[in-house]
Amino acid sequence: MTDYARGTDGRWLSSAERVQRYQAQNRSQPAKVTEPLRKLSSEQISEAQEAKRQGKAEAAEKFREPQSPNPWERQRRQLEKTAATPRDFAQLKRFERHAAQWERDNADRLQREAVAETRRSDPAYKNAVEHSDAFLRTIAPDFLAAASNARGYLEASGDFDGYWAKVSAIESEVWSREDAKTSELALKASASMTEFKEQCDRSNEAAARLRTAQSLTGESE
Repeated sequence: MTDYARGTDGRWLSSAERVQRYQAQNRSQPAKVTEPLRKLSSEQISEAQEAKRQGKAEAAEKFREPQSPNPWERQRRQLEKTAATPRDFAQLKRFERHAAQWERDNADRLQREAVAETRRSDPAYKNAVEHSDAFLRTIAPDFLAAASNARGYLEASGDFDGYWAKVSAIESEVWSREDAKTSELALKASASMTEFKEQCDRSNEAAARLRTAQSLTGESE
């Protein structure tokens, strides 16, 4: 603590000297003169406003409730904020049931996609795709839709065993139709031969009758 009563030489100071010493030691420092703010250009103002806007948007995004991919869950959350009547609460229950079913279906879908992705890495899948390319080019028009469905199933599921089963069913149908056509042609050929034979028999019978008639005429003469 400063002793204002004594001077540096140890003598007692007068009242005037004490006041002078106090003022000298407690004199406030002159305020620092700062450089006046520069006037911002319109471009700088726009940049500052855009930065402020982005900052607000990022802050809002940070604290925003995560958006659910489940459409029924989104509806449930929205209604939950305003539900007030028995009808609203019944609707909430319905949304909850649909949301739970959507989650189960989505889990099944993700599992199927994972299995399909694993199957697609199998060389047997590539072989099935190559066969399908050739099969679609050579299959009869009547079976093109079935072959296209088999290809779609292969691409969606990666199930090459299931694809071959579908191809086998298509080929069986093709062969059945071919066999039916062959049988039909055979029946037509058989019918033609039968008709031809009958015509021959009728011709032979007519010729025999003619010969008989001629011989009887010769004898009478």
